[in-house]
Amino acid sequence: MITASLGGLIKEFRIKKRLSQQDVSLLVGWKDTTQLSKIEQSRVGSISREILDKIMKALNLNEVERARMLLASGIVPTMQESKQLINKLKESISYINAPLYIVDIAWNTIYMNDLVRKIYMIPEKEYEYIESEMPNWMELVFLRKTFSKVSIREGYNKALMYPYDEFQLAYCKDELAPYTQDRWYKDLLLRLSQDEHFRKLWSDTSAFKYVALYEYWYKEISGKWKDKPEVLKFHSLSIRPSFDFRYFITSLHAADENTFKFYAK
Repeated sequence: MITASLGGLIKEFRIKKRLSQQDVSLLVGWKDTTQLSKIEQSRVGSISREILDKIMKALNLNEVERARMLLASGIVPTMQESKQLINKLKESISYINAPLYIVDIAWNTIYMNDLVRKIYMIPEKEYEYIESEMPNWMELVFLRKTFSKVSIREGYNKALMYPYDEFQLAYCKDELAPYTQDRWYKDLLLRLSQDEHFRKLWSDTSAFKYVALYEYWYKEISGKWKDKPEVLKFHSLSIRPSFDFRYFITSLHAADENTFKFYAK
């Protein structure tokens, strides 16, 4: 379903560019303004990526404007788009000396660097699977048990910490609420429902909202690395790339000296 924000955004950009509905419709390839008018009024069920690309091209959007449009569309990136994003970011993220991973708006796992693998003790085969298949983050938590070798707690701050699976599920319920009618979301829930622990948490856990100027969480990871028990403490920060707001780039920054020494080696 087309959201009011997408239709309104198309209209906003069209007026900003001083283009009429007829101008845009002709550039898209429509013989009249009927379809564009319906889209701007959010009176059509959905819009394909192909049509969205044609509209964005007709509007001659800059990088940030395109990013806003893509986010408003709610269209989940394809695997090919995600691979292109990684190639575009590869050089810049290689300079970040911190655990870093990327997910899209559907929580598909697009990328993890070696430091993520190190702190979560992710086996090599699992790491290779993540790189090739880009699975949903919730599948890593509940089905594949990717983080089972460590104990994780996360929350707003040190005083408000939750077990990781409970925290992720509550956050997921809020973040993915706009997509509950999408086929990929229903398929995801069907797969996750195979896990008994997920089914119980799903019925017991409420969605929660965290309003901030940026995405921030506090995280503690307990484990035994090289037979030495440790607790790693992180400030987790997320940003969106300026050219496609459908992705979250999350980096973990040491919250104490011991943690910094652990992954800075």
